[in-house]
Amino acid sequence: MGMNIEHSFAQSWWGKTNCNLKKDLFNIMPCESKINSSKGNRGMGIVTKVTNTNGATKVGSGANGFSLWEPADEWKGDFARGYMYIVTAYEDYANKWQSEGSNSLYNNTYPTLKEWAYKLYIKWAKADKPDALEIKRNNDVAKIQGNRNPYVDFPNLMEYVWGDSTNIAFNPETTVKSSSYVNGEGGGGGSIDPDPNPGTTEVNVYQATFTSNDGGCQESIVSNSSPYTQIWTRSAQYGWKGTAYKGSNYAAEATLTLPEVDLTGYDDAKLTINQAINFAKGKALDYLKVELKSVDTSDGTVEETQLTDFDVPSKDSWTYYDYTLDLSHFVGTKATISFRYKSDANICCTWEIKKATITGKKTATGIKETTTEPKDFIDFTKPYDVYSIDGRKLTPSLTNANSIVIIRQNSKVIKMRIR
Repeated sequence: MGMNIEHSFAQSWWGKTNCNLKKDLFNIMPCESKINSSKGNRGMGIVTKVTNTNGATKVGSGANGFSLWEPADEWKGDFARGYMYIVTAYEDYANKWQSEGSNSLYNNTYPTLKEWAYKLYIKWAKADKPDALEIKRNNDVAKIQGNRNPYVDFPNLMEYVWGDSTNIAFNPETTVKSSSYVNGEGGGGGSIDPDPNPGTTEVNVYQATFTSNDGGCQESIVSNSSPYTQIWTRSAQYGWKGTAYKGSNYAAEATLTLPEVDLTGYDDAKLTINQAINFAKGKALDYLKVELKSVDTSDGTVEETQLTDFDVPSKDSWTYYDYTLDLSHFVGTKATISFRYKSDANICCTWEIKKATITGKKTATGIKETTTEPKDFIDFTKPYDVYSIDGRKLTPSLTNANSIVIIRQNSKVIKMRIR
């Protein structure tokens, strides 16, 4: 059995001109030679009348009358994400799509995919999530040609572009990532190191690196005798830092609160923080607390708790350590976590938190996209960055009309269309 190198988007779809799409590795897949010959320049869809098959790939026509080919179930998500990548990365080819490609593509920069196509590909991609093999291929291609397929990295990005979330801001910091899947196990297209317990899925419910952004956190000052207007401040070097010391010790109390997370549907959960504590003189646990407020979604019962397994380094230092706290008691609720800082004339320590991650684990057949989305707006009078949907940083000269862009300002991220 011979093998061919197959272009997912047939070369005739863009006039067979020599261009980056011809050599883009995300548009090239191996294919058994005989079935590849039968596929010709067909588009991808559901084949209802089969004229040829090799037991995996079907070739024929669909209910819409189009000549189509259909991949095996365990590869449908891989090819769907490949199609989404191409129409996104090559939106400047909008006026080139022709031949059989016109059955599924518009000659425009958005939505490019026709409604029947993007609805089908979203369905396939949700049923066949990125697995270890697809994630590894994405990593390997990135090493070779320097870019990634964001629809593999962020499996529900497609919903923000064509699906049920087009009016919601996409936040790459907090959305579900394929790297969060257990050993990369999402769909069934292949595996590198299969999970010995594939029924268990652990995902990031919340994740923030505070040296990069504020993570949606809010400070609340209970009392403050220091010269500072804020006890909790954030910097690119330390992340969030709580202190009331300025030349001498001052009494203060303030909380830093994470956004609410939804832990319903999970069997287990935990919080991991990367922290450093100094000047506590062995009394950090007397002054620093981690607290949680939970809301039972069934009856609205509110419970406020101090997490008693919170711990600190044995010695004062500027060294950061990871500490994990058990949240299993709060699964099935909506939870809000706060870091409470206290100081007085005797102890005025410094508490630095660089990262915080909340993970949830559940036994399920799929992954529920549970994310924390910021609801802040962008202040366009202040500096902000613009990125294309595939992650390229843009300048005004590179921002095309009628295109979708991601705008980021500190921790605030929104998606919008340029008209």
